[in-house]
Amino acid sequence: MSRFTRTDTNRSLETLLDLDKTAQVVKNVARQPTRKLIPGQGLEFNNLSYSVMKKQKRDGVWINKEAYLLNDISGQALRGEVMAIMGPSGAGKSTFLDALAGRIAQGSLEGSVRIEGKPVTTSYMKMISSYVMQDDQLFAMLTVFETFMFAAEVRLPPTISRSEKKKRVHELLEQLGLTVTFLLPLLSSSFPINPD
Repeated sequence: MSRFTRTDTNRSLETLLDLDKTAQVVKNVARQPTRKLIPGQGLEFNNLSYSVMKKQKRDGVWINKEAYLLNDISGQALRGEVMAIMGPSGAGKSTFLDALAGRIAQGSLEGSVRIEGKPVTTSYMKMISSYVMQDDQLFAMLTVFETFMFAAEVRLPPTISRSEKKKRVHELLEQLGLTVTFLLPLLSSSFPINPD
């Protein structure tokens, strides 16, 4: 007999439906074939765990309890692959990305993150990647080119000339396939500027 039955009088119908959905998701996940990891290639994360201390009131007394936001997560993203991180609200998706990006204090994160087999430092990750906040807002009055130039001016050191920054922005727009549309005002509700 199934562990979850619709005749259970201690549970509401909604709870039973949720439990059935959860059981189905677990079955579907269990059916997925596990891919063998290829050590030393791409982005690897091994045994990532992150916990915080939460205060809870129990029987009128405040106690500290350790709560795991990430618990022993391992996996890999190979070059050229697109990876999706999915889950319900509060499942730890943003915390996981923070861990990969080196945005969690070193002492509190357990496990390792490697790129091409080499340990990743926060400074290295900042150098090779950009982190866009979940609620990041773009300036609607800027074109795509202006937005990229703004980012280049803010992120790149002042020792890099403006012409070199423009060159890098043009190269990036080319790589992303945005060179045809990067000055169109309709894409960002603004008027184009001269990119030279």
